Amino acid sequence: MRVSVVSAVFGLIASLGVAVSTAAGAAQGPDPRATALDFSHLCPAMSSTQGLPLCTRFYGGKPWIHLPPDPDATHVLGGIDMNGRFRAADGSTYPIKESVNPFFSWADADSHWNNTVYLATLTNGTVTAMERKALITEPAFLNKVLAGKVWEGRVTTWRNGLWDRDHTLRVRLEFADATAQRWMPARITNTYVRRVASNGTCLPAIARARHTPIFDGRTNKLDMSRDAGMHEPGDAVLVLTWSGDQSSGQSMADPKFMGLVPQAMGVQALSMTRMEFGNHADTRIDGPAFLNMHVVRDGGERC
Repeated sequence: MRVSVVSAVFGLIASLGVAVSTAAGAAQGPDPRATALDFSHLCPAMSSTQGLPLCTRFYGGKPWIHLPPDPDATHVLGGIDMNGRFRAADGSTYPIKESVNPFFSWADADSHWNNTVYLATLTNGTVTAMERKALITEPAFLNKVLAGKVWEGRVTTWRNGLWDRDHTLRVRLEFADATAQRWMPARITNTYVRRVASNGTCLPAIARARHTPIFDGRTNKLDMSRDAGMHEPGDAVLVLTWSGDQSSGQSMADPKFMGLVPQAMGVQALSMTRMEFGNHADTRIDGPAFLNMHVVRDGGERC
């Protein structure tokens, strides 16, 4: 009877979150990974998927997401950065044991490392276990960093059997909102008509040029997407393709512009003011390069 009473008391103490000692002297208590974390304020617009909270729209200011407090010093919330390291909500970075690092595995976009808030277990300064705790949709990232943006720069032309960087045309891109799961629509506004550039000069109608990237049924419509593993796990790029044809016309940008969980937490900088989309390959079916693309505000009228 005494044994039953003692066991009940120890069970009550443990249920209150107080570590207790067994006869062998080993400390026992609730596993912080099993602690209920309140993600109800993660984002202003949320749903759920795969049994996890799903952020569908970020906050307007910084940080973009609001995380609950960490359970303790050895179990911390955060995300994976572009170098495959774990970055905690306080900005600290930790190497991840490769056998548990999802950066080195393939997966669909909304369950991939670049969309996931993890609870990491730290052992001697290294992440030795990771558990998914919340997910973020592709449109949330795309809309945050690209929606409503206007870029100007130059686009290469198809000339003498290659995409010629020495013969380019000035180009203007406008981005809409991402309504599909993985793509953001964009359009080249000076495809068929001339447009006023941000500096007041007149952009050419590129489809009318002798050498042009507009051929083989291509139009002014493009799609932007993120790919967290283009050629191999962790090979993350932004991909610009001609709308409706995700297999051709691919131009890829530097991955630092993607927007990741560390940027959403406000602990890693994101710059979307200037970028360059290189050729996926130098064949006719592959897309042109978009060079020196930079964000602008003025212009856009017909000229």
